Amino acid sequence: MRSQWRFFPLFIFILIISCSKNEFVLTFDLPDDLSVNYDLTYYATSETGGVTVQTVASVQHGKCRLDGLTKLPTLIYLTEKSRDIPLVIYAEPGNNIEISGDGNAPLQWQVVGNQINETLSQWRHEYADTLKNKKPLEINSAVADFIRKNPSDPAATIILFSYYYRSLDEREYASLMAYLRGDARKESWIAMIGRTDQMQMSVSYPARLQSMVMKSAFNNSDTIRPDSTKAIFMFFWQHGDNDRKEYLDSMKVLRKEFPDSSLYFLADVSLDADSSSWRSPLRRDSVKEMARLWVSAGLADENVMKLKVPSIPYIIVFDSLGIQCYRGKDIKDAMDEFRKISSLPDSLKK
Repeated sequence: MRSQWRFFPLFIFILIISCSKNEFVLTFDLPDDLSVNYDLTYYATSETGGVTVQTVASVQHGKCRLDGLTKLPTLIYLTEKSRDIPLVIYAEPGNNIEISGDGNAPLQWQVVGNQINETLSQWRHEYADTLKNKKPLEINSAVADFIRKNPSDPAATIILFSYYYRSLDEREYASLMAYLRGDARKESWIAMIGRTDQMQMSVSYPARLQSMVMKSAFNNSDTIRPDSTKAIFMFFWQHGDNDRKEYLDSMKVLRKEFPDSSLYFLADVSLDADSSSWRSPLRRDSVKEMARLWVSAGLADENVMKLKVPSIPYIIVFDSLGIQCYRGKDIKDAMDEFRKISSLPDSLKK
């Protein structure tokens, strides 16, 4: 039985009538006694942009066919209930993806049609009981084990973004992100998987830093662009933070180690509501060769929210792709990560 669209934007209609090569097909072959509706969500792209598509795979007597459209590769999130861990399916234009299994548990189904889906299926089957019982610590361990064994496998990035419970261990999440190599770390691959409009139930990945403009103490504004740097260190604070001096002293050490401020960008970012609370400490701390930035809206600022700064003080370290390689409050760990990515050859960051 062919599923019906819930959401049918105009540009998808244009894709249908203009180019059939943008189509992918999902075919379900499940037990005959299974008749269930499954929710599917994916991000469909066109020449000019994209849109989130929500539809239903109406499996009747174990059978269903769903035709999807996208210009670029996409991830499909399939669930039966809103709180389920999603079955994540990778689809490229032209793919015929076959979904089969002996029961009604999507995470135990076999998905074929490309190598990435076969790898994802193998990983899900290996940890079927852990995923079924929703054991976050064990799931995180399974994710970490796969990434450490397969750091260049594109499926590693999907597994990390889709299944890791990052709220349990921000430090390990950042470490695993930095551990990815080769095809798993390509900018286009990260962009495809790390969309901010993916399903809310999947693990939310903080936005990559692309370009950001902030009020500056020394200039009218500073533009932060990862693609023109090797590494970025951002320290978020507010007036009255008792540990601020310790953080700044450590950043001074980094500046001595990496004196080229154009390649190694260091910034302390005040989230104070008024400029006097921001500027007053700057007159006393004598920090030079470092961006002194101000975001008056604080944690409610749009850019700060995209970066998912949860509280202050807080540190985020970015690589030259704008990927968040460290998130947290530990100054030593942040400095170690900054040194690590600053020393990586550019070829390993692409």
